[in-house]
Amino acid sequence: MRIVWTSVLTLLSFCLWAQPVYQSSDYGTVNSEITFSGAAIDSVLINNQIANEGANASWDFSDLQIVDQFTVSPETKAESGYQIGFITTCIGQGGNPLECNSIWSNDVDYAIPVEANFGGALGAGFQISQIKIFRKLENDLLTEAILGLEVNVGQAFQLGFAYNEYDTIYQFPLEFGKRFTHPSSYDLDFTTFGAPFAYLHDQIRSSLVDSYGSLETPYGSFDNCLRMATQIQFFDTLLFQGQPVPLPRTEIIYEWFQSGFEAPVLEVRAIDTPLPGPLSITSVQFYDSLRCLTPNALFVPDTLSRPLTDGVAEFQFFNQSTLGSQYEWDFGDGNSSTAESPTHGYTAAGEYTVTLTVCNEVCDPEVCTEFSVDIEVTELTSHGEEQLSDGMDLWYNQSAFILDATFPQPRGNYEVFDATGALVLKGKVNQTNVQVPVNQLSNGFYVLRWVTDEATAARSWMKY
Repeated sequence: MRIVWTSVLTLLSFCLWAQPVYQSSDYGTVNSEITFSGAAIDSVLINNQIANEGANASWDFSDLQIVDQFTVSPETKAESGYQIGFITTCIGQGGNPLECNSIWSNDVDYAIPVEANFGGALGAGFQISQIKIFRKLENDLLTEAILGLEVNVGQAFQLGFAYNEYDTIYQFPLEFGKRFTHPSSYDLDFTTFGAPFAYLHDQIRSSLVDSYGSLETPYGSFDNCLRMATQIQFFDTLLFQGQPVPLPRTEIIYEWFQSGFEAPVLEVRAIDTPLPGPLSITSVQFYDSLRCLTPNALFVPDTLSRPLTDGVAEFQFFNQSTLGSQYEWDFGDGNSSTAESPTHGYTAAGEYTVTLTVCNEVCDPEVCTEFSVDIEVTELTSHGEEQLSDGMDLWYNQSAFILDATFPQPRGNYEVFDATGALVLKGKVNQTNVQVPVNQLSNGFYVLRWVTDEATAARSWMKY
């Protein structure tokens, strides 16, 4: 009997000892350079594997299909170049200079660059081209304290917004059964920079290390993994021209951690809904090495047609390619670029074929693919346009779905174009104030053009 109890105690001791632990020393920061592969979303496979949980679970994601690869390279806060942008923004929004400097000096250590390209439809000429998330790992806590943005409103400048309440991403060590909950928030007020909107972010992060066991991915096998399930409840609000638009949602994140690896070796994100059934998977990525894979070239212009204004028609091209490491743009007018998502100005009316060539330099020889889109630059300006535009004004009545347009003179016609350049409305201008019925138009960005025998003028607006 003594031998039996000794064996049981020995086995129990071994099981407790065998449970994995992921320490803060495992996690990478400024000296890390980690490659991830993004995978195609196979909802059936992923949901079936997520359902495996608890002690000694087993997960097989070896059949994931790679659709993208990217490398995460954290920067020191000094390398980020955001110190002046953050201090200026912090003080400009009412912060105490000493407190602003203290946040930068003491509460963040490094930044994670995140490529982004959005914002143009929310305000004329307003665009966010890059995001940097500033974090600090200290006392076994990984916290997020500053959101850095590169904004272009005619010229590029940097903004840095301090969180009202810092976000705690991880509480180390991670071990089976550990649970933590933390709220966080920040306010992105762009109205002081000429944009008509502000974004108020408020969330609650709840995490539980719910399982451990073995994991298979296309990268390899992991025999002693921890899995953490995180629920993030978002209570965000968009303020557009003073009108609040609630944006509530709930995100679920599953992360698998293996000691000795500087980041989760697998991450699955999903949107939680009140409806029964499988999770709606939004992204899957796993720790990997760079591979020779055929790239997919793809891009979208911000519009397919644009008039010359002051002799220039400027287009923004949004790169949606995958598996590429090198980009070559041919704008069809003798000009080119190697930027990832460039802006290009055309100076003559006509049709142009824009071609993007994407190459994967990991391959030897490198493998490349092409994608092309035709755009049009129209001759819509004349000598008198600038004077006519100065007397033209628009005001959108949201409650009545009416666009009030004021023209310098009661003559000519008006035309409304959507974001693709398609004509969606037209009518006569027989008085200086015209109510344009836009109730049948979907929400989005539009341009109203006034056409007379002598000249044309245009103004942009947004229906919401």
